[in-house]
Amino acid sequence: MVGTYWPWVLWGPAAAPCLVFLFRQFFAGMPRELEEAAIVDGCGYGGTFWRIFLPQTWPVPTASFVITFTRSWGDFIAPMLLLPGDRTPHSVAIMASYVNGNGLPVNNLLAAGSVTYVVPILLIFLVAQRGFVAGTSTTGLKQPPCRPFARSHA
Repeated sequence: MVGTYWPWVLWGPAAAPCLVFLFRQFFAGMPRELEEAAIVDGCGYGGTFWRIFLPQTWPVPTASFVITFTRSWGDFIAPMLLLPGDRTPHSVAIMASYVNGNGLPVNNLLAAGSVTYVVPILLIFLVAQRGFVAGTSTTGLKQPPCRPFARSHA
């Protein structure tokens, strides 16, 4: 698979444990009453997930997309090792291509290449900023397990 994009593409899901934890914490913070109300209304577990929980999760996929894209876009080692020189991504091309005849970096070209390297990440973050911040700031919060003045139905 050396010389193809497959190792680099397969390298992307390596961030999956972090993203699984992100999703798990978000779903752990969902109120149990939503699920109970949906079941009382006649919705099954699958319908509750698809109709109630999934539409509320837009911040988490947005945050996971930004995290995964930034990680893949900024990857330097895997493409440098696995792809030939003419098929490398922008990050490797900036560092390998902008050198003079003596092998020293050409600083003005490196600065221009760095700007073109940062602009896509900045644009994606600006577009997805609201969802990214909402997904990462509310992920670790949990609802209290019980209400202090709830009446017993016994």
